[in-house]
Amino acid sequence: MIERVERFWIVGVLEPTLANNLPLEVPFQVYAGPFHPAQPGELQPITSITAAFDRFDGDLLIRGAAGAGKTTLLIQLAQVLLQRAANDPQHPIPVIFNLAFWEARHHDLAQWLVEELHLRYQVPIALGRAWIVADQITPLLDGLDEVTPDLRRACITALVQFRTAHWPGALVVCCRDSITLDPLTLNGIVELQPLDRRQLEQLLAVADHNNPLQALLNADPAWQTMSATPLGLSLLSKAARDPALIALHPQERTEAAQRQIFASYVEQILARHTDSGQADPAVYRRWLTWLARGMQQHHTTIFQIEALQPGWLPHLWQRRLFAAGEPLALGIFLGVVAGIDEGLRLSFDGTPGGLTRGLITGVAVGSGLGGLGGIGAASAVGRRPPVNSRLGRAVLVSSLAAGIYGITTGLLFNPLLGLGVGLAVGLAFLVTIALLGRAQTITPIERFSWSATKAIRRAPLGLLAGGIVGVVFGILDGPVSGGAVGLAMSVVVSVVLGLTSVVFDEQTHPNEGIRRSARTAVRAGLIIGGLVGLTFALAVGLSTGISDAMAAERLIYGQDNIAMVGLLNGLGPGLLGAAIGLIAFGGLAVAQHGLLRYLLWRGGDAPLNLAAFLDDAVQLQLLRRIGGGYIFMHRLLLEYCAEAEAETP
Repeated sequence: MIERVERFWIVGVLEPTLANNLPLEVPFQVYAGPFHPAQPGELQPITSITAAFDRFDGDLLIRGAAGAGKTTLLIQLAQVLLQRAANDPQHPIPVIFNLAFWEARHHDLAQWLVEELHLRYQVPIALGRAWIVADQITPLLDGLDEVTPDLRRACITALVQFRTAHWPGALVVCCRDSITLDPLTLNGIVELQPLDRRQLEQLLAVADHNNPLQALLNADPAWQTMSATPLGLSLLSKAARDPALIALHPQERTEAAQRQIFASYVEQILARHTDSGQADPAVYRRWLTWLARGMQQHHTTIFQIEALQPGWLPHLWQRRLFAAGEPLALGIFLGVVAGIDEGLRLSFDGTPGGLTRGLITGVAVGSGLGGLGGIGAASAVGRRPPVNSRLGRAVLVSSLAAGIYGITTGLLFNPLLGLGVGLAVGLAFLVTIALLGRAQTITPIERFSWSATKAIRRAPLGLLAGGIVGVVFGILDGPVSGGAVGLAMSVVVSVVLGLTSVVFDEQTHPNEGIRRSARTAVRAGLIIGGLVGLTFALAVGLSTGISDAMAAERLIYGQDNIAMVGLLNGLGPGLLGAAIGLIAFGGLAVAQHGLLRYLLWRGGDAPLNLAAFLDDAVQLQLLRRIGGGYIFMHRLLLEYCAEAEAETP
């Protein structure tokens, strides 16, 4: 855990920040909190963040203006505390949490910390809960000002309750000085101060002598307002050579300086990038605008490619195409599976070109039903919320599967058989997706496991599904066939419902979640398909050997070998099981993610190779990489890029 926090924040954020900016000690003053027993005159001068932390028993508020260096100071504190934890096993581990991830469903800070430990640092839930209860974690909470205003009061209330329950455990909170924290009161307050002219002159004296920033500050003191924070000074030192910046009218400088500095900084970086043969600056700016605006809208400071959802599509036509694409893709895929299944049965019966006929029929039916579903889904965009409940998605998928299998079988064989097959397939999809699926539209799956306890607990659902299917096939093919198919259905559904999927949450490489999800889907398809195929093969083969009544039925396909009868009857269910595994365990998420990325590219909002663009932006010092995620160099840069969207035609 110590190594992970160090890798994310010290190596990933602090070291690049210090390497790419002017050498600077952030000035601050330390005060006792309003209810601390120490009187203001009793405090000895405190010159380091570590001394302030120790003086107030780790109960500390760090506040200052935007860009004043609060996060840098917080990470520097974490660096010292990490070393203490490494030297002393009894010392709590400092962990930085970003309150921008606070959501409306959270009311208990302790539970939120446990979830964040799991999602951001891959700490198992049980272990994280034990650490929080035993005060083995020192929460360093950044970005209280980034919590949406309507949730901030609830977040502060949760902070108060957590501090009351865990005091004297350490708690450090970091936010802008414009935020009212009542009723939260901490023992110590570290207030970051603006840089004064003397500090600026000392800093510039040891910096780049060729930088015209000194002359700019001497020519007009108005620029000192922007250089009063470390971020403003760093950006101004890099943008000071821009003629557009220097040419600003004095009255404009106070109002427009910050925006012009960011614009100049970005323009200079992109201009150098273009000179090296890279993308057009206007295209790069548009990509940055989409990224910043999406991060603002979704209240996230760390962007992860695998976390993309349809809400990141900025245009209505994109959202409609995405909504239409899911049922259409499902329809075509299931049409292919149903066509192969029924086409093989025709071939086994001796029908010439049976597989081709089955494929044509299945794809035609699947495309038609998927297209109708897509039209309906696209027309509903903007008029009602998308289907994000687990049951709603299960109904959508199972309805398509039932319709495609039922109509295909009915057209190729007879309508009554199509009704039975459609009911059986739809029921299998409904039960499986409803219990194993996910509510979120795009959910990468890292892995899956099987639980005997869960399978036994859900066995009644398997028996119910098998009973319904057994009755239907008993009417169609006789009691022996119905019993065999019903028994196989009960076993398969019960076993499959013991599976559990684990949502991807470890971000070590960009887009790793989608790649793992694809591998998981293939494994799940092979395992579930093999299990289903083998179960049906055994059930039908054994029932055929027991009863001669089945000899004239359609399950024999003219065979007199029981093993061959079972094998032939296991192929179709095996294909269906593989389809369920692919859809339920990550394959659908991979297809949805691919469609989403394609639509973003076609709309000009993001490049097709998103990871390459993000890594390039890291090299340009516009973004920083943390694990498999990305953050803007500073929150103010994010805000600037998001506001620039209004200038994009």
